[in-house]
Amino acid sequence: MSRFDSEEEREDDYGPGSDLVLSLLATLILVLGLIGVGEHLPRSSSGPPHSDDYQDKLNELSAKNKELADQVRLLLRQSQSNPRASSIDLGEIIEVEGLEPFAKGSAQLTPAGESQIRKLLKLSIARLASADVNLLQIEGHASPEPNQRKEVLGDANVELSALRAASVAHYLNKLGMPYACVAVIGHGRARSRLIKRITGGGGNEAMSQWDQLFEDAKFRNDLQTRFSNSLRADRRVVLKAVMDDASYCSGEQFFAGLDLISKSP
Repeated sequence: MSRFDSEEEREDDYGPGSDLVLSLLATLILVLGLIGVGEHLPRSSSGPPHSDDYQDKLNELSAKNKELADQVRLLLRQSQSNPRASSIDLGEIIEVEGLEPFAKGSAQLTPAGESQIRKLLKLSIARLASADVNLLQIEGHASPEPNQRKEVLGDANVELSALRAASVAHYLNKLGMPYACVAVIGHGRARSRLIKRITGGGGNEAMSQWDQLFEDAKFRNDLQTRFSNSLRADRRVVLKAVMDDASYCSGEQFFAGLDLISKSP
């Protein structure tokens, strides 16, 4: 099974575009302050002493107020219309699963996985043609069986998922996609759908709960029988075509690589 998914994942409420938001807030505060000053200046039908100075000051404040208000409106328009307001924007998302692109515990792409990735990218070229993208972000995932090894610091599932993503990157490079145009990420079992399904939650607490359940032999047996499809589905890669301003890959290089992939057998 393959599917296109347009849902954006937000890991952090304060993303790369937060600087622009803070600038907007600071400007708005300054505008409000100037408005407040203008409102609290004394008003009199006969005018205060030195009315010329008063009028000059009021005109100056009004001019600054209008200038800053115009800047705020401009910044708001830019933040709404500029796709590069953040350093990375999610574009088309391609998920590779179902045909078991990886065997259990393996980072080697299966022939079925290679074929599926190649076909999905070919189908995506038309959709990506109008997108402002220059990088293929490859995210590897691992099924949630605890996979601790003494020679690996921390959770070996993370290492396995990163190697799976790297395996896809190497395969795409063989087809013509420059390494500069791909990025590799390993999520391990941190985004396991099966863990969320069983525990009803996520994060370290959910994984700790999962590991405790995994100590039960009956639970392990049920996983291999009742949830075998879910385990296979967690051994997946997700490809995201994104715009990354920090990437050394240009849009032209990216689409040239896609074109070579489309011409592969």
